[in-house]
Amino acid sequence: MEDLTKSEDRQAVVMTPIDKAMIKYEITDNSKELIRTAMDEFYKKAAEWETKIKAIKVTNELQVADMKMARVGRLALKQVRVDAEHKKDELKAESLKYNNAVQAVYNLIKNVCEPLETYALEQEEFAERKAKRERDERFSTRTKLLQPYSDHVVLGGVDLGIITEELFLDILDKAMDAKADFDAKQKEAEAQALAKKEADEKEKERLKKENEELKKTVTSQGAVVDYLKKELIEEPRKMSYGSYASAPKPKTGYKMTEAETLEYDSLSHIHYQLKEIFVPEGGEKIVNVKKVTDAIDKLCDSIEKQMKFLAHQS
Repeated sequence: MEDLTKSEDRQAVVMTPIDKAMIKYEITDNSKELIRTAMDEFYKKAAEWETKIKAIKVTNELQVADMKMARVGRLALKQVRVDAEHKKDELKAESLKYNNAVQAVYNLIKNVCEPLETYALEQEEFAERKAKRERDERFSTRTKLLQPYSDHVVLGGVDLGIITEELFLDILDKAMDAKADFDAKQKEAEAQALAKKEADEKEKERLKKENEELKKTVTSQGAVVDYLKKELIEEPRKMSYGSYASAPKPKTGYKMTEAETLEYDSLSHIHYQLKEIFVPEGGEKIVNVKKVTDAIDKLCDSIEKQMKFLAHQS
């Protein structure tokens, strides 16, 4: 009895070429049986012809019967192959239909389950979602309130959606104060800059006018000096000696003539008049008048000294 059981087990594990071809695909036994039943007859027919075809060996043209048998075998094998291909296509088409049917049934179940799962999750997470929605709304509202003061807000990693209202109001107040302080300083700086600009413009205008007056004064000074040089030195010498360069040195015992005395008096009078023009009574001086009067004083003093020297030579 034991030996018979072992023999049956050995027979049970014997695998056909078809079984070996399917083993690596790990399909179910039912699927294996379906394929085996459908394709086994084609394999057996092919195996039968394998023996017959390999037995034929044509070596010369007189083996007409063998050549005819080879033709019959070839056509029979072709038919086996074609019939097996048709069955293969049939099985695959059926398999595809089967797969599509399985997918359709699954989709039906999925379409029922997914919306229900979504709804159930919403009910399950109602409190969490409500808290998140309120947190997001607080974050959005508080962000908008802080937007005008964004350059002056110091959050330090604080989440605006989570912090208490008291803490948020404290942050907002500090940001408003910081912006107000910044704006005040900015306004003051702008006012100072404007005042400085206006003062600079006024100073520039003043300097411009002063420069124009100085130019006029310089021109007047030049004209006065030229006039004095000509009228008080060169012309009187021409009157007395024909030219300034030809004026002789005074001699011992020299006394001024009447004409030279008049000339001296005239120089003193002109000196007085010039000083009155540039230094009027009251002592109020015009721009650079002192330079002009100093030049006139030096010129006139020099002329007077020359005249006095001439007058008192003995």
